[in-house]
Amino acid sequence: MDKGQLRVLLIEDDPDDYLLTTELLAEIPGSKVAFEWATDFDAGLAALSRCEHDACLLDYRLGQQDGIILLREALSRGCKAPVILLTGVGDRDLALQALEAGAADYLVKGEIDAAALERSIRYALQQKRNAADLQEKVAERTAELEQVNSALRESAKQIRALFESAEAARLTAEAAKSRAEAATRAKDDFLAALSHELRTPLNPALLLATSLSEDQTLPQNVRDDIDVIAKGIGLQARLVDDLLDITRITGGKLRLELRPIDAHAALTHAYEILRADIKEHAIELELDLAAAHHTIRADSVRLQQIFWNVLKNAVKFTPHGGIVTVRTCNPPESPDTFLVEVIDNGIGIEPEMLSRVFDAFIQEEHDRGHRFGGIGLGLAISHRLVELQNGRIEAESKGRGHGATFRIELPLAADDALSDAAPAAATPTVVAPATRHILLVEDHEQTRVTLGQLLRRRGHIVAGVGTIRA
Repeated sequence: MDKGQLRVLLIEDDPDDYLLTTELLAEIPGSKVAFEWATDFDAGLAALSRCEHDACLLDYRLGQQDGIILLREALSRGCKAPVILLTGVGDRDLALQALEAGAADYLVKGEIDAAALERSIRYALQQKRNAADLQEKVAERTAELEQVNSALRESAKQIRALFESAEAARLTAEAAKSRAEAATRAKDDFLAALSHELRTPLNPALLLATSLSEDQTLPQNVRDDIDVIAKGIGLQARLVDDLLDITRITGGKLRLELRPIDAHAALTHAYEILRADIKEHAIELELDLAAAHHTIRADSVRLQQIFWNVLKNAVKFTPHGGIVTVRTCNPPESPDTFLVEVIDNGIGIEPEMLSRVFDAFIQEEHDRGHRFGGIGLGLAISHRLVELQNGRIEAESKGRGHGATFRIELPLAADDALSDAAPAAATPTVVAPATRHILLVEDHEQTRVTLGQLLRRRGHIVAGVGTIRA
């Protein structure tokens, strides 16, 4: 636990659960915790509103009232302490509601031990520190952004005049669009709310942090610190994107554009993206791209996502200094098939988990779930994306400690199945991008301002507006 005394507010109406929680915290080595106990909704809200605590453990059920309502009210009053929601039963919908309301984490009482509670508190405190660090960095740029705002307002006036001449056509198109969207709006409510409340606020933070981490005018140690922040935000954004993808897939709303793709090039690109992770864990990655025919019909973006997920999974569960092998072939028994195998010597998969490894929100208990993180969506998404591209994916392992093998089979494109692979295209000449006049339409103000700033740094002329009407 962090050095110094930790001030924890426990909002719990059950004395037995209060005693159990304090005993668990007392088991944490080196813990120095000062408790305040609030036994009902009103007392808990009053205590949180004082903003005197480092963290809060909040029971979901408080008599006839619930903790999520208390959490929303406390945040509206300016509460800054990270809140961990405690509940008696595991419920995925409830977990999503808690995180959407602003909770830092969600724990099931019957599954908590001292180590799990410590991890949750550490994670909540780190989230708070990351947010504070990022806010400080953003504040340093506020003066520059204020200077840009004046130019944006003037540009908006000029653009508004241009749009007014096309008002009648715009209204007609908008009316047609509204009628089309009305038919599916009810089904899209959850997806829209999730995207707006969770993903959208991450965009400007990730853009700015990534840009600052690449800013060569800053000291290396500052860029390294900002890179840590950017990676943390990127991880959260990736988790939200996974939730959005699984929602689109299960709702039948994900559309793929299948075209001839060089699968070897996609595999190599996935490796390049993961090169830093591979180097960090001292993983030895062996590429054996032996398939004579490797042109398949697939969606380029989603194929890249499949390969990245499977390779990332192998690196994630392979110990420091381990080996990951990627090999391809056209099986003799199925020459019109492209087969890729990703083999690791990592922790392996228990036999009883093999049949569920591609299920959403499924991970092995303890080691795979807590030690390695994640919410269990990467392989589930990959499985569905492979099926949508007329292929199949399977996992094999001899058990814990024996590593794992993932096999992906995809049909070759018709031409490649019958003839030799086409020669590689000539390397294109690299031409410096020309200055562009860009109209940036974005309703989220901080995203609009940040993206406009980054585009200007690259030499483009940008006018930003918050609505299509402007």
